[in-house]
Amino acid sequence: MRICVSQKDGMNDVKVARHTIPEKEELNQPTIRHPDLSPSNIFISPSGEITGLVDWQYSAILPVFLQAKIPKHFQNYGDEDSENFRPPKLPENLDALTEDEKERETELYRQRQLHYFYLGSTSYRNKPHFHAMGTHDLVVRNRLYDIAARPLGGGLTKSPSRQSLCVHQHTGPILPTRR
Repeated sequence: MRICVSQKDGMNDVKVARHTIPEKEELNQPTIRHPDLSPSNIFISPSGEITGLVDWQYSAILPVFLQAKIPKHFQNYGDEDSENFRPPKLPENLDALTEDEKERETELYRQRQLHYFYLGSTSYRNKPHFHAMGTHDLVVRNRLYDIAARPLGGGLTKSPSRQSLCVHQHTGPILPTRR
């Protein structure tokens, strides 16, 4: 795969690709990741054990730096407690709140739990993924890849910034050889 900046000038893609691949080898390890890890795709036994994952048809093997993110159904970005990895808790005055406020606080608590426990479990069970998620410049690289990987079609092709991005896939190695 290579990310290019111009559909007309193939030389620019070499210049950009050099800056999109991290130097650290551990961030370039190929990894498979479920593309839609949502509650509806996780089978759980009556005893609470995960027994299966379904809906793998869009999975891809990519370097960990492109895969390292919290699945959208477990994210709670924009919430200070979640982003600072604080243990979730319900407000002490929950019983004094109106029913609407209780519902809102309970939902926020649930979202914080999902975010917190995903990060906690990942930090313990998948250290390379957790480390890659904490590498700040990877957020920009992920965003570039996500934008470039979207199909160019419909009204999107009229945007100059979208028109100039593309992704090429080939059957060769996932990453270029370093010398």
